[in-house]
Parts: sequence; C-alpha cells; structure tokens
Amino acid sequence: MRATNQKRFRNLGLIVASALPALLAACSGRPIGADDAVGEISLDLTVAPLNAVCAIITVKGSGTPVTRPISLVPGDSSGAMLTGLPTGKVTVSEQVFTLPCNMTAGHAATWISDPQMVTLTPGVPLEITFSLRRADASGEVRVRNDFPTTQPTVTEFDLPTPHDPSLCLAAGPDGNIWYGAFNFDKIGRLTPAGVVTEFPLPVLSSPSVLVAGPDGAIWYTGSNLNRIGRLTTDGTLLEFQLAPDRFPNGLTVGDDGNLWFTGWGAALIGRITPLGVITEFPVGDPSSVPLMIAAGPDGNLWFTDTGTNSIGRMVTTGLVTEFPLPTPNSEPYFITAGQDGNLWFTEYSNAKIGRITTSGVITEFPTPSGVATESIASGPDGNLWYTSSSNNRIGRITPSGSFTEFLLAGAYQLITGPDGALWALQDGARIARLTLP
Repeated sequence: MRATNQKRFRNLGLIVASALPALLAACSGRPIGADDAVGEISLDLTVAPLNAVCAIITVKGSGTPVTRPISLVPGDSSGAMLTGLPTGKVTVSEQVFTLPCNMTAGHAATWISDPQMVTLTPGVPLEITFSLRRADASGEVRVRNDFPTTQPTVTEFDLPTPHDPSLCLAAGPDGNIWYGAFNFDKIGRLTPAGVVTEFPLPVLSSPSVLVAGPDGAIWYTGSNLNRIGRLTTDGTLLEFQLAPDRFPNGLTVGDDGNLWFTGWGAALIGRITPLGVITEFPVGDPSSVPLMIAAGPDGNLWFTDTGTNSIGRMVTTGLVTEFPLPTPNSEPYFITAGQDGNLWFTEYSNAKIGRITTSGVITEFPTPSGVATESIASGPDGNLWYTSSSNNRIGRITPSGSFTEFLLAGAYQLITGPDGALWALQDGARIARLTLP
C-alpha cells in the first residue's frame, strides 16, 4: 500500500505554503499484529524551491521520535519511503533546509511546519496537509476587536390606554408623537415631555396606520369601518367612508399633495385628497394583498404585496408594475424610502431586510438574529432601522448592508420623530424615545 505526499512550495512572502494535500498511510509489507504494528509513509515532493536541498520529517508518538531525512533535487521532484513509524496518535512535522541532509546538524531550517496531530492506523490511509513558513520570518496576527455594542439611551413613557400591536405611530406636524389604540378606538398625543392626551374615535374605528397629512392634520386608516379619518391636532374629527370590504391599511403622503392608502380587501390602491375626494386604482392581480405603502424618491407610490410576494410600484395615474421577490413566501411587510434613494422593506417570514432600487433591482439582507422583522424606518443617522419584537430587538442596517442589533423589549414600530430622535411603540402600552449611540 502506498500513499503519496505531494507538496508544491509557493513563496507567499511571510508564508511558504503547501498547495496539494499530503497523504499518510500506516502500512507494511506483512501482516501487522497489535504488538508490532508500524507505520509507513511514502512521499513524493514536487517542484521544491531551487535552494531547497533537504526535508526532514519528524513523527512523535508515545516513544522515541522517529526522524527521516529526504534529499531534494533543487527544482526537481523527489521521492522517498518512510517505514518503521509508530501507530496511534502521533504528531508529524517537517523542516526544509538549504543544506545537504548530512550537514543539517546544528543548523536551523529555512522552512518549518506547525506540528500536525494525526492517528496512524495500520492499513488505513490518512490525509494531512503541511503549512510551511520561513523560519526566519516575522509573525503575523490579524486582530478583530468585538467590543460590547453601545446601547441607545432609552426613555420610556407609559400610556393610559393599553393597546395591541396596531402599527400606529406618527410624527405630528405639531412637534408631538401621535399613536393609535387599535382595539380601544382612540388616537393619542404624546409631547416630548411625556404629557399624554387621548381622543376617542367611533366604536370599531380601529386605527391601523397614522401619518401627518399635508394639511397639518393627523390622518389614519380605519380598517374595520372601511373609513379614512382626519383628526386635527386640537381633536376635531372627520371621517370619509369607503366602499364595503376595502379594509384600508397602509397610508402615506404622496409627492402630489394627496394621501394614498392600500385596500387589501379589494386588491387596490386608493387616493384621497385633503378635501376627501376618493379615487381607487385596482392593482390588477386579484390575488394581490397590498399592505403598506410609501412615497418613493421617484415620485411614485411603492407598496408591499404579500399576496403576490412582490413589491409594487404605481405611478400617480394608476399604472402598476410589480417586482417579484427572490425568496418565495417572504411576506413583505413595511416599506420606507431610504436616504440613499432606494426603497427598503421588511420580509416577515424570512427574517430579511430588502432593498429595491427605483428601477426594480432587489437585494435581500438576512438579519443577524434570523428572527421575523416588522416595521422599518429611515433613521436620523442616514441608516435604516427595523423592529424584531419577538426577539426583543431593534436593528440598524446601513445602506451598504451592515447590521447592528440592540436590545429593546417588545418594540414593533419605529419612526423618526419631529425632534430627530427615534421613537418606538412597545408592548405594554408604552412609547420609548431612543437617543442613538
């Protein structure tokens, strides 16, 4: 039985490395018993450096180390058979000299390897690879510092009305934070000082999404009653009725000065002027389920469509183009315009953050924690921020796709507030203000 040890030396500056695997086989030409088992190595060394003259292999077992010299022909291939080696757990190392083997005593090797620990078993080939480096070369260390991530400074404000995850948080035109209590039919106002005022809505209004309108009022989608609502900052309420089964959800302000909403129950995108004039545009695919919507930097409306697993773009005249996501069953959820000129969205089922250019090129970024993501918002620092409430984390992703995650219990929506800080809506009826590190 033979095994070959083929080495090709390459000068890599500080390191001279073997490029082909080395095979070690323990064997002999006769039956081997438990008491007299020995190992045997056959080596072929090819294309050694021009000044390499001698290679010495050292095998250390439980007894006396076994050393075998191998004469090398500069620039040519050489071969040798090493026999009488110990079996069991051994360490094997190699030294290469620029001197003939009979003159290496008392001299340092030019190239050396780190010891390799292997187990030689009679009759069983074993693969091993040496890494040779110049013995007189200086060392090299690659250092990475993983310091604990500095957490944002969190200030929490308790709310008087409990609420379920209603995805209802908006930066008001009055410098305050506005929120919706989905199951309690209320909209609330929180000042930066923590003063809360709540305004009751009609029963079953169920505010889903809030935005600051172009007219200085707070607008919201009322999913259960199929209404779009308008609330002034002093609490005056006006609601606009939609046709049945629209179930409005997402809401944004377009560059045209109107408000645009998704109607997931009827696969449509709707437009409502500040005066309440409503126009509906079918998405075109009856399987569409448009959820959230954002105004893009190109003047168009962009929306997530969980029914077709795509991102949709609609021009203000109603023409829709949809871009399928690379990953099936992603459940695209929130979408926002980034400061980099792209649209960013969350993929709830696949724990990814997605980016789509205004020409429709999609890139997906898996989150570090691998847990479902919900909302996403453009942050005051030029990055994108997202929530992962089931993991009690919020995350930051740079426009180039670099992640950092932070602990924050139960946060399921983030926005940039009027004061330039991040604000988070949390489980347990509280809103948190985050000062970024």
